Amino acid sequence: MLTLHIANGASASGTLKHYFEQNKLDGTNEVLCFDDYLAIGPLYDGNKVNDHQLLNQRANYLFDMLQIAHLEEFADVNVEDQWLVDITEDISKLFHFDFTPYHKVVIWHGDNAPERSLLYLCCHIIDEHKLYHISINDYNLSTHMLRGVGACSLEMLDFLHNQEKKINPVDCVQYAQLWQTLVKSSKRPDSLLRVFESNEVKSVSEDYFDKQILTQCQEQGQGNFVLMMALVGRVLGLSEQLITDTFIIARVYYLIQNTSLEYQGDLDQPRQLQVRVRD
Repeated sequence: MLTLHIANGASASGTLKHYFEQNKLDGTNEVLCFDDYLAIGPLYDGNKVNDHQLLNQRANYLFDMLQIAHLEEFADVNVEDQWLVDITEDISKLFHFDFTPYHKVVIWHGDNAPERSLLYLCCHIIDEHKLYHISINDYNLSTHMLRGVGACSLEMLDFLHNQEKKINPVDCVQYAQLWQTLVKSSKRPDSLLRVFESNEVKSVSEDYFDKQILTQCQEQGQGNFVLMMALVGRVLGLSEQLITDTFIIARVYYLIQNTSLEYQGDLDQPRQLQVRVRD
């Protein structure tokens, strides 16, 4: 019997592939990497995936954010077209995937917005009779909580691989409805970010992390300039949410634009840029 494992992002899927190869299970277990990060931006209805307007809307949103975070990589004007093509292809990958050869489809997730959102999306588009899930939070860590699948060690995966659970029809319908709720919310400009709070995915404003960014900048710099990338790393490390550095970098640039932060250096060189809270 062939089992398909779906994981969110290159780190998580790479970890799973390595585990199956190490344990000689790769013959009956395949891994699908879903790279799209569902915690940010406008979402799409799976029933309308062929609507290029919906795909382009999300692809453009993600591209704009990537451009802000990696400005020095955009000297070639042709890069934009290629990135938009790559992003759009990745977004539509799951919808065009052929699940018929697989006896089981297992979604790996933790208690975080992007991976839970992926679980909801899969329940929306995949036959419920095939669906199983593995929650990494079934692995009990006394010191801290695992943020995402990519943080799992091979030892943890050895335990978790045997913890898969069938998604019952009632839960599957509920999760699919939650996906539709997130899609609807993402059409509002004040609900383009998703976080995991009180055991559920919530739609919030993009400025959700701004207070934390400013607080950490003040504490780290004590009135002096600090490297923006060091600030971003600190925010990511201290946050209870699983969020990308790209999004936090974009918010730092927004805070520079609205004069909450002042900067020193070249805005086109984010890795050398320094910032501090404006007096």
